[in-house]
Amino acid sequence: MEREKIVALTQAPTAEVVAHLPQLVSALKDESLQQSILAIIKQYPTESTPHIEEALLSEDDELKRVLLEQVVATLPFYSKMVIASAVEQIAMTSGNLQQVAKEALQSFEP
Repeated sequence: MEREKIVALTQAPTAEVVAHLPQLVSALKDESLQQSILAIIKQYPTESTPHIEEALLSEDDELKRVLLEQVVATLPFYSKMVIASAVEQIAMTSGNLQQVAKEALQSFEP
């Protein structure tokens, strides 16, 4: 996604933003766009949650790392409950995301 499109989405109607959430979540890997995308995701946590969960269940370790480090802890409690099993699944693996997922799970505690 282009920076101009992301900036335009910050002022766009809700329906337009929600329609672009799958692409925005995928674009989080681009460090130059992360802050703008994170701001949008924080505005629409409920609508973003299914796309975040889908990405956490994918094979894209780079995107999973960004989500675990930058997004999961900022989600409201109800969104965390939706993605809990995906994060737990990552935490139970022996891959290089295991520790990152365990740290993300700590943000689930009251």
